[in-house]
Amino acid sequence: MPKAILLDAVGTLIHPMEPVGETYARIARFYGIERDATTLDQQFAAVFPSLPRVAYRMHAPAQWEFAEKEWWCTLVKAVFKEEFADFDSFFEEVWQYYDTPQAWSLYPEVPAVLEQWQRQEVQLAVVSNFDKRLIHVLEGLNLEHFFSAIIHSSLAGAAKPDSKIFRTCLNLLGMQANEVLHVGDSWQDDVMGALGAGLPVAWVKRDGAQLDQLPPGVRCVTELAGIHL
Repeated sequence: MPKAILLDAVGTLIHPMEPVGETYARIARFYGIERDATTLDQQFAAVFPSLPRVAYRMHAPAQWEFAEKEWWCTLVKAVFKEEFADFDSFFEEVWQYYDTPQAWSLYPEVPAVLEQWQRQEVQLAVVSNFDKRLIHVLEGLNLEHFFSAIIHSSLAGAAKPDSKIFRTCLNLLGMQANEVLHVGDSWQDDVMGALGAGLPVAWVKRDGAQLDQLPPGVRCVTELAGIHL
């Protein structure tokens, strides 16, 4: 049994309450921009992986949070392209919306699984590419008390798959990589990132599709309740 479990956040513990395209289309409408929600979803999916990650090493630690917000601003501008009369106000409204628990929902099995692991005296932590808004979200969803640490990218100055964010969490917990299990839904960020940092992985593949052959140290589950310690 691992001494600790590190968990990704979005796609593993929580998911948006509504499709991202619907949220952006709804808020954009108040700023005079009409866009189809499904098209926005597709554009976010296309643009997101094409943008270079935040270059944390090019910024002082005090600027990491600002750099992340600027990255998101660049992403949203690339998706919309239209000229807003007041883009800054639109972006700030969307940014603040995702800082609230009302924007997010738990996967159904999450509370019971976290309680079970807590009863088994397994230490829990979050390792996420979300920014500091994640803390408010987890507090609002009544999850923060489960975790000994919540490591987000603007705290670590690194984003998965960079092993630095995993090392930051391990150092805080005082544990070695082989003593913990990482759990996440992204193949690149969670599986490859954790393997690169020397951690075994449980890949949460909620759509049920699985690879024929997984790398050593990786197992696949369709929900957190499928992870047996």
